[in-house]
Amino acid sequence: LSLTPQHSMSPAVHSAPGRSSAGPATLAAVLLFGPQGFDLVAARRLPANIRFGASSWKYPGWRGQIYLRDYASKRAFEDGCLEEYGEFPWFRALGLDHTFYNPPTRAQLERYARQLPASTAWLSKVWERLTLPRFSRNPRHGELAGRDNPRFLDPTLFRDGFLPPFECEALLAHTGP
Repeated sequence: LSLTPQHSMSPAVHSAPGRSSAGPATLAAVLLFGPQGFDLVAARRLPANIRFGASSWKYPGWRGQIYLRDYASKRAFEDGCLEEYGEFPWFRALGLDHTFYNPPTRAQLERYARQLPASTAWLSKVWERLTLPRFSRNPRHGELAGRDNPRFLDPTLFRDGFLPPFECEALLAHTGP
């Protein structure tokens, strides 16, 4: 299955894969393949337990492909593109990449949940304070830079410092495997 357009198309001229992009596409072709040639019928036929997604959704390079709305500013795009991500039929999952740097807050997760369909599951990177055996010399690590991590794979830190925002009944439906 291909998640990328079958061929390049300009926003003004759309065609189904295998058809010439020289003329306008029929409405049926746009409904079947979307404005950029994604096979939307195949996406809808995927078994419910098969989920594709990306580790980030604030990717401006997807404008005109995944993101078709006209956003007035960078801020408007960043605030609104998650909802549009959730509407794209191939994306049934979402990676929360930023949780590697800091645990999410319940408010963040609730905001994501409001913007996504109930069927979209998210998967989170676990906080680097738990997963790095040794901190790099990066200044963001402060006094821990270059040192061994005494809390590496610490189950208590995971339970008390990372997991609580996810343990809300309203958010459990989105929390993936």
